[in-house]
Amino acid sequence: MASVQMNIRIDPALKATGDLVLRRNGYTPSAAIQTFWSYMTEHQQLPSFMPKKKSHSLDEEQLREIEEGNGLAWRLLEETTGIRVCPNGEDEPDYDSLRERAFIERGLLYD
Repeated sequence: MASVQMNIRIDPALKATGDLVLRRNGYTPSAAIQTFWSYMTEHQQLPSFMPKKKSHSLDEEQLREIEEGNGLAWRLLEETTGIRVCPNGEDEPDYDSLRERAFIERGLLYD
């Protein structure tokens, strides 16, 4: 299985005490992070102990571009491939549909 390395910064005392808790419960830090990521992937949300943080707010122009399908992702896709994604703006997939399709393609969800 291919893997990626994640590097984080954490207070040394917090790491030491957290490592003790993990060790007592049979986890390594890597196994704990893999379990956390698996939970988020399976449930498509954060665990209940984590409060949701506010995302960056978008200005009116950015919101309009997103609604019109002219956001950065669409422009980059069209510029790099030369393919007009939604020429008339019709049948344009919404965010949830695109996200679900991506998870299905990765084998993380089944239709």
